[in-house]
Amino acid sequence: MKPKVIIYCDGACSPNPGIGGWAALLISPKQGKEKVFTGAEADTTNNRMELTAAIKGLEALKVPCEVDIHTDSQYSDLATYEQPLRYAEREGRARRGPSHLRAAGAGADAAVVAAADGVGNVT
Repeated sequence: MKPKVIIYCDGACSPNPGIGGWAALLISPKQGKEKVFTGAEADTTNNRMELTAAIKGLEALKVPCEVDIHTDSQYSDLATYEQPLRYAEREGRARRGPSHLRAAGAGADAAVVAAADGVGNVT
């Protein structure tokens, strides 16, 4: 049985584009432990910070886990769970949107598949 981890993530930018930051809180209910990851960028967008929070939370996992991701961002919700399933680059379809968002989306694909081992719920 895989360990369960709950990830709460958020990102923001002001102005948009401009200075932004992100945070991911990882909780292991069984162990009763919490860990916080944060970061910032001088020139970014709100969507990129939202995605970065989710990606960094998933990348922090050391073993495949059952993951519940909580985000207030519909963009991150789709990018970290539904989009990798629908628009896998191996199928030869190009991502839409600005290049920095395509790069962040590719990171989300890798993080979901590698760290969460394809198991996760996004709420």
